[in-house]
Amino acid sequence: MKKIITIMLGVTFSSYAGGGVKYATSSPILVTPIKQVSNGSFYAGAGFSLIATAPNIDYFNNKKIFQDKTASALLIAGYLYNPYLSIELRFSKTLGKEFFLKHTVYGIYIKPQYEIYNNLKIYGLLGYGKLKITQYNNSGVNFSDTNLHFGAGLSYKITNHIELFADYVNYSRDKKVVNYFLGKTKKVDTSSINLGFNYHF
Repeated sequence: MKKIITIMLGVTFSSYAGGGVKYATSSPILVTPIKQVSNGSFYAGAGFSLIATAPNIDYFNNKKIFQDKTASALLIAGYLYNPYLSIELRFSKTLGKEFFLKHTVYGIYIKPQYEIYNNLKIYGLLGYGKLKITQYNNSGVNFSDTNLHFGAGLSYKITNHIELFADYVNYSRDKKVVNYFLGKTKKVDTSSINLGFNYHF
């Protein structure tokens, strides 16, 4: 963080009746902060993702036919360019399973953000990445999709270095998958709900 300052030096001249300068005195130096210029900062994060793949995803209906949800680890590396914009790299991979699938997702994202209250920010995510889905237990499902990713979330900074976040990201829409469970061809979507923290260096 750099501070830009100005230094003002006042000089007073005194004269005598016959003309000419008799002596000069100087006033104290005044140092005035003008503004702070941010050099940007790096941060790293980790979290938990609930990734769901299904025709017409419904997170609240556990009995939905052909839906698969997996628990995944999420890793983040980011650069805070200024208070309103960051760039993030994200990677997530399945840790466990509910039904049949394993998810791997990675991408790069632009992250516009705005502080709506003390240390509470709302942000968007817009990026490009790859989703790869492979099978558990011989489900026969294997596909990948390189696509536009988008989402939104909230973050709250609890210290100067640590912030908590929660967000939603959509990875794939209407992806035609042959042999998607029971030999059926389906158009499926994949999205995630993510919880975690970032550490700002």
